Amino acid sequence: MERFLFSSGLAENHHLAVFFAHIRLSFSYFQRNGVSLIMTLAVPVLFLVLYSYSYYLSVPNQRIEISVAASVPAISAAHLEQALDKDLFVLTRVPDAELERSVSDGKARLAVEMKAGTAQFSVHASKFDRAFSDLVLHVLNNPAASAPTPRHIGEIHILDEGSGPLFFLPSIILMSLLNLGLFTTGSKTLQERASGTLRLYRMLPTPMWTYFAAELITKLLLATLLIGVFLAAATLLLDIRLGFAVALKATCAGLICASAFIAMGIAIGCTLGRYSSGVHVFTLVNLLMMFLGDLFFSASKFSLTKAIALCLPTTYSADILKSILLEVPNRFPYWISFGYLVCFSVLAFAVAALNFRFTAKE
Repeated sequence: MERFLFSSGLAENHHLAVFFAHIRLSFSYFQRNGVSLIMTLAVPVLFLVLYSYSYYLSVPNQRIEISVAASVPAISAAHLEQALDKDLFVLTRVPDAELERSVSDGKARLAVEMKAGTAQFSVHASKFDRAFSDLVLHVLNNPAASAPTPRHIGEIHILDEGSGPLFFLPSIILMSLLNLGLFTTGSKTLQERASGTLRLYRMLPTPMWTYFAAELITKLLLATLLIGVFLAAATLLLDIRLGFAVALKATCAGLICASAFIAMGIAIGCTLGRYSSGVHVFTLVNLLMMFLGDLFFSASKFSLTKAIALCLPTTYSADILKSILLEVPNRFPYWISFGYLVCFSVLAFAVAALNFRFTAKE
């Protein structure tokens, strides 16, 4: 009896040793595999940086520059400068010949001139600055209105931008988690089958579920790290504050989404029989999920693609993360989205267990 208990303890310790060894190998594979690093980290970070850069470019300057032609009388220019808030508007004198060019080149938002032989003012601006043009024209045509007035007549409240600038973040996070499940997990499983690495497990008194469990735990730890990196990078690049509760909710929800993607990747990696063709399958599945799974386009809103979108886990994942990070109403109740992702994960792991083979062709 004592010998049996001793041998059982050795077997359990051996299983744990193999389990933790496989976790270390999975982390090492992620660090050494350039494709995994590029698909799960480099490409999404590049998307986030480009989006942040374009967002800041789209935000107009706080001070509006007005080019005033030499034809405008000095007294009118003085009235205009006196009437407008110096913290918001800046006036610059330019020759008449360079007036329109200053607006078309982006050096000024508005340009003011006085037509030759008349006392009529003319304001040049883009269609987006029509309101400012009316304001400037009103001040010029009503000199009395440009007399100095007390600055604190009322109050101006500058509202926080909220979560609007983050509208692209849920898709970037899910794209990274999807690549983690397909290329870092699924492709790795198929590659290890094709190279004969998994055949070594036959020599170990270790059940195969330890392999899948180690893969799942490793990738969930990596998913936690990736979500934290993207949340931190977005808040720094976009200067948006996310509360701890929101970040925690997004991380927990992201891990459930990642579980579905990891299970899907393992199921595909266990089902395919050839590594060379399997790479193309992973790429096609990735494109299908991104473009028909509500990541970047709301495919579930169109009748032509709705049926496909409702079958994809990315559709429900995107709805969950957008409702948490962007504080927008979710299209599906939480119990439906989370229930679908859990059922999808269980079904994918079942497919992986039923179709698993130790070997595959190159």
